[in-house]
Amino acid sequence: MLLPVLAVPASVLMLAGKLSWDGVMADGTTEVVRMADAAAETADRALSSYAIAAARINDRLAELAAATPPDADRRAHDLLAELVAEFNAAVIAFAVDGAGTPIAASHLFPVPTRPSLADRDFFQALHRDDAPAVHISRMFTGRFDGRLFFAVSRGRRAGAAAAEPGRFDGLVTISVDPNSVGASLRRLLPEPTDRLLLLRQDGEPIASSLRHDAPLAADPRDPGFDALALRGAVSGQYWSVPRGDTQEWLVAVRRLDGFPVYARASRPYASMRSRWLSVFAPYLAFGVPAIAALLALSLRVRSDQQRLVQANAALLRDVERSAERLRRAERFALVGTFEVDLRSGASLRSPEYMAVHGLAARGAREVHADWVRRLHPDDRVAAEATLLRAIADDSPATDYAQTYRTLTPAGEVRWIAARGEIERDASGRAVTLRGIHVDVTSLRSTEVALAETDARLVLAQDAAGIGAWEWSPSLGTVFLAPRALDLLGFPPSGPPPGWREVVRRVLPQDRPALWCALRDALATGTLRVELRLVAPGAGAAMPCWLMVRASAIDLRDGKGPRILGVAYDISERKHAETRTALLAREVEHRARNAMTLVGGLVRMTTAPTHEEFVETLEGRIASLAQTITLLGRSRWSGATIGDLARSELAAYLSAANGGNAVRIEGPEVMLAVDAAQHLSMALHELATNSAKYGALSSHEGVLTLDWQVEAARVTMRWTERGGPPVMAPPAHEGFGSFLIRSTVEQQLGGSLDMAWATEGLRCTIVFALDAG
Repeated sequence: MLLPVLAVPASVLMLAGKLSWDGVMADGTTEVVRMADAAAETADRALSSYAIAAARINDRLAELAAATPPDADRRAHDLLAELVAEFNAAVIAFAVDGAGTPIAASHLFPVPTRPSLADRDFFQALHRDDAPAVHISRMFTGRFDGRLFFAVSRGRRAGAAAAEPGRFDGLVTISVDPNSVGASLRRLLPEPTDRLLLLRQDGEPIASSLRHDAPLAADPRDPGFDALALRGAVSGQYWSVPRGDTQEWLVAVRRLDGFPVYARASRPYASMRSRWLSVFAPYLAFGVPAIAALLALSLRVRSDQQRLVQANAALLRDVERSAERLRRAERFALVGTFEVDLRSGASLRSPEYMAVHGLAARGAREVHADWVRRLHPDDRVAAEATLLRAIADDSPATDYAQTYRTLTPAGEVRWIAARGEIERDASGRAVTLRGIHVDVTSLRSTEVALAETDARLVLAQDAAGIGAWEWSPSLGTVFLAPRALDLLGFPPSGPPPGWREVVRRVLPQDRPALWCALRDALATGTLRVELRLVAPGAGAAMPCWLMVRASAIDLRDGKGPRILGVAYDISERKHAETRTALLAREVEHRARNAMTLVGGLVRMTTAPTHEEFVETLEGRIASLAQTITLLGRSRWSGATIGDLARSELAAYLSAANGGNAVRIEGPEVMLAVDAAQHLSMALHELATNSAKYGALSSHEGVLTLDWQVEAARVTMRWTERGGPPVMAPPAHEGFGSFLIRSTVEQQLGGSLDMAWATEGLRCTIVFALDAG
């Protein structure tokens, strides 16, 4: 009995563990493949831009060589510096002649001519007759500045000699800091333990998501990559144990479209196992205690059964003296026997009978009233009525059976199962009643406990939203638990639905996937599929999603294989994935806009010195970053004017800012994303100007920023007092003032009035609330 009782919950627990493990492994593989694809796409764009830059440098150097200006070396240096300045990453450029001697560099002037670069792998590869159009080098340490690089190089042709076959005029190389590429790779990692690596086809690494200060060597313990690269595979997955590690990693490889370079994404086995444990923990938290409870109940039932077996053996030894008594014992599995003469009312009780009722275990004679007195008060009327109906003269019954409660002299409640046969005379009158009494108290207790356990299991499934189901393909029958009925939209009452009715609840476009999964389940033994349902509200904007998991079993009972499984609602997760994808596209769009704006700031920012240029540009970019962070908190739905103002003036709102008094007043109205970015740039320029020359540059200075909204237009006033006195308006409009005016008038479509009073600047900005 123990084996069947424990086998079912243990099997369900193991099934849940296997299904959750398969799900985690499948999801992890998908994430690693996506990570490799994203890294390949990112790296391909970056390397393509470097290759294009090398080609542009080559063309411009050829034009410069043809013009032969007197300051050609300086102009070549300026040309390389200008072209590499377009990249945000740490990038330098070299032009090298056919002997390996540097002739121009973007970061050095004059360029050193020693040591030679002829021994570098990019020089040797491009010097060959079968040189590639673009060469990606292994990582190396720069000989002029000791920094870590890998190179993207192209051969160059100089002047009219370029037409000579076999002539090698050197090369143009773009040296890239692999750690800057690694920073881009780190942004693609879904989990902190994941890794990304860019490898050449020969296994030499060129960049990694881990920061490093020395060139990385090829991993000789990665035969999986070697096999993929050898046959030129576009992508692949395998398990590997990296050098210096002891655990396995799941690896996905994706080749770049335009270069002999692979993106290698990896995730440790421990990370996937940890995710599985977090998924499987709720099952263990419920399943293990449930199995333990069932085991305890089963042991108790077994103990009671053994006690009953022992009682039966004792009874059999007692009835061996009477063949008739032995026959009845074999027929009814006697525990306590009784025989009643219905004509006289005398009743003969066996010792076992008396013991069952909690009395001394010896034979006795009783009357009907003795039995009635022992009945439980709540069962007394019904039990006596059942007996009297059975032995009535007008009753055709020849068998008697009922179950009721009795009270022992010690006050203990016992459940008694009474079974007997009624002997009647020729006229049908009941003459004798012979039978047995069996103490079934322990069995009733076990039934109640099992019913409670089953109720808790159903309650747990309902609480977790899990519905169990079973399908028999050969019989065409389907069983749905109450929770499964609810998930599929069937009423809990009424006739159970058939298999065709269940399939009709699945969206037509998902039914082929369901049939394919069921066929695979019969072949492989497992099923895992996500389905959309035809909900009662068919016009709903979002579909209802179900995750269906199952296993095929064959009990060899002649009914054929059956599929047992569970289903649960994953609509919230699917909808969250949709929302995440939409947000990702929005972030990508906003990131491109931000990069365009940063590029514009870089081109337009001017300063008399390099240090002032860096300080001004960093301030403007930091202001843009603060605004992007503020917009990100609202999921790019916009920002209020108050939040923008407090963000830009945060340094002057603190008590430790040196004594400046800043007052910000106005209604909290929401601006669109583009309008928020433009207004923050204008406020940043006003604050920067005030910090240098106005109220914010003095301890006694006071700045008041207030605004009001009327008829969907915003009127904002910037008023400075207490700063250095303004002797006269500026003689000419600086870039900061120009940026404020162009932002307000062109980007916001508003108006700007700047009044230079003696006590300080008064600036009024008016724009539409829906500007931008």
